[in-house]
Amino acid sequence: MGLAMEVSGLRPLHKLVLLSVANRADNETNELWPSYEAFRADTGMDRKSVWQALKALKEAGLIEDTGKRKGITGQVQVLRLRVDRLRSADKGKEFQKRNDSENGTVPFFPSNSSENGTGNSSENGTGNQEVEPVNEPVKKEAQKCAPLPPVEKKRARPQIELSTFIAECKETGEAAIPENDPINAYAETVGISDEMLFVCWQVFKARHIEAKKRQKDWRAHFRKAVRSNWYKLWYMAEGGAAAWTTAGQQERKFHAASN
Repeated sequence: MGLAMEVSGLRPLHKLVLLSVANRADNETNELWPSYEAFRADTGMDRKSVWQALKALKEAGLIEDTGKRKGITGQVQVLRLRVDRLRSADKGKEFQKRNDSENGTVPFFPSNSSENGTGNSSENGTGNQEVEPVNEPVKKEAQKCAPLPPVEKKRARPQIELSTFIAECKETGEAAIPENDPINAYAETVGISDEMLFVCWQVFKARHIEAKKRQKDWRAHFRKAVRSNWYKLWYMAEGGAAAWTTAGQQERKFHAASN
């Protein structure tokens, strides 16, 4: 986070997303795969603004796409924070500070040098008189605090069809159901397997695309489908884990054959 704070030359909103990336990156691998919902919670920015900021950070070489993918659908980009680039940017900034005369580090000339206008040469109009050097105070610019980036007001989400939502996710490189979606933690807690979640998503997707219904938040709608077991794909067995129902076995075989 500290190195990211020192990076200059970015637009305020891009800097805000970089700070979110640095905060969420793994301490060892510097990798992360947050959803756009996570970025929205960190920054208050809408999906399009976050996508534009991530694109700008990639072009600046501060983050990169590792080529890995995560999530139920295997579409979530795994990003890597380029700590080496942050360090080089930070060193360049410190070097500039040390060598910039505007920061109060003026060139040194001996007190008897004619370049200071205080030498003993008759050309300076002082003859051989001893002249006390004048030490003018160096004015340092007051350190200005960087202005806080403006926070965009959250806009009301429009209702869209599921097919539109999936298309937008593909365009931005985001998974429809990211790995860090709350439904994954819920499923792990109650014993619903990843395969069951996958089959449930396929059934959910097929039925809602066909019906052309509209929702503001399709992820939240899918969470309801899983928690309420809308399609009766599983039941809770004696051991505590979920087991396939007859309907679940049918859908499981159908989607296994389709893939």
